[in-house]
Amino acid sequence: MNQGEFRPGSNAFPSSEGISTFRIAVLAILGALILFAGVSASADAATRNVAVGGAVSGSCSGTPCELNYAINVADPADTIALANGTYDLGNVQVPKELHFLGASRANTIVGLTSGSLAVNTFELNDGADGSSFNTMTITGRDGGKSAIGTTTGATGVDNINITNVSLNAAPASTVVPTAPGQPAPRTSA
Repeated sequence: MNQGEFRPGSNAFPSSEGISTFRIAVLAILGALILFAGVSASADAATRNVAVGGAVSGSCSGTPCELNYAINVADPADTIALANGTYDLGNVQVPKELHFLGASRANTIVGLTSGSLAVNTFELNDGADGSSFNTMTITGRDGGKSAIGTTTGATGVDNINITNVSLNAAPASTVVPTAPGQPAPRTSA
């Protein structure tokens, strides 16, 4: 029997040189599989394009879609790329990990400019763990809920990344004090 050769049923073991070569080959194969799995997972994430007045059909990979529609068709870990514009929206539901990327911090603006104070601009649901917001302005309503909040009943949302984002409060109505027990009239600010 040659050195490094192993025959089934024999008591001879391969030399340490043969074992080292075998270990290196196995480690190289495992490394390649891990690398391939990482590349495959990131290759599956798509970019969904969004614009004010966008379409409400298609995949949003070419023709820009409306924001809520793009969220609905997106797969977890997809990027939602928002073109410059003012998205007068509130209560935007984020039910899965998504990555929101604006075209610019100053000119990509999402949030209600009027209407109900009782909604968050973005509502993160269970499952939105790992989502991110980058390069945009998100407005909440002054005196109302948040620019980014969690849905009522959500048990917890973790690992949200907010980068290069302005969080602002849009003006709401002001309250004029009245006598005790009387309803407070509202006036525009």
